Amino acid sequence: MTITDAVNTQLSVDGDDLYVKHTSTGTQNNTLDGPVSWSFDWTAPADPSDVTFYAMGNAANGNNSNSGDYIYSATFTTTPATALDPAPRPTDFALLDVVPNPFNPSAEIRYQLAQSGEVNLAVYDMAGRQVARLVQGVQGAGRHSARWNGLTASGSPAATGVYLARLEQHGRVQVQRMLLVK
Repeated sequence: MTITDAVNTQLSVDGDDLYVKHTSTGTQNNTLDGPVSWSFDWTAPADPSDVTFYAMGNAANGNNSNSGDYIYSATFTTTPATALDPAPRPTDFALLDVVPNPFNPSAEIRYQLAQSGEVNLAVYDMAGRQVARLVQGVQGAGRHSARWNGLTASGSPAATGVYLARLEQHGRVQVQRMLLVK
């Protein structure tokens, strides 16, 4: 990992585990609202093994006790691609990637269509409930993208957690996980 915001972020090492955490400057002290984010670049390890990201955040209400405070947590495990998972050809129907992932406050969902037609792209929570609809309508063949701003269909902020981007066209469906971290 490489820290890209040294003022608000620091890197700690404990054995084989790496931790990205905020500095005291990065806590957004004495503010009423607004998310805090920290930036880092990550390169996957050379060995083909799963990597798990753990994210935690503390929402404190400033009353000098833990009454009313809340700890948010999320876990996301990446599975490396193998030689058996070839990259999609430009003529394939494919949900390509979510960038960045994990993300805050928004993510770009990239996809490609093999042919023109009605397209549906929506975000679902892990219970299978639709959270937001990003695309509904006819699109041409080729590469496309849509941005999810982390808001529900009613306009309220979605909770920290794992969500599913679901792309559907001509009876074909692809799903990809994405992690919203606040």
